[in-house]
Amino acid sequence: MTVLLAVAIALLLVVIGSELVLRGVRLQTGLTRVVLVWTAGYLVLEGSMLRYAGIGPVAVTVFWGGAFLSWFGIRSHLESSILLCMVYLLRNGPLTDSRLVTDSVAVR
Repeated sequence: MTVLLAVAIALLLVVIGSELVLRGVRLQTGLTRVVLVWTAGYLVLEGSMLRYAGIGPVAVTVFWGGAFLSWFGIRSHLESSILLCMVYLLRNGPLTDSRLVTDSVAVR
């Protein structure tokens, strides 16, 4: 297995694991669980990269930290995006202004 494939699989598993541990709660509420998932993924990846590919901890730490921050920023933005909330609410057709406001408060 190539290094790139191993890293891609590790990232995919950690992202899926993060969604599973969140179980519908807001990201900031479940952040501790998410960090634990990312830490476990980091330790497994670091061990395998050091053992099989000879890649040291500094390179893996910098990459993994950047990957986590990128995922966190995108996930946080999507979770709090007003536009995405409106698209979700308008999926079945148009709504009046007051109904849109009322429904958006209920969704959040």
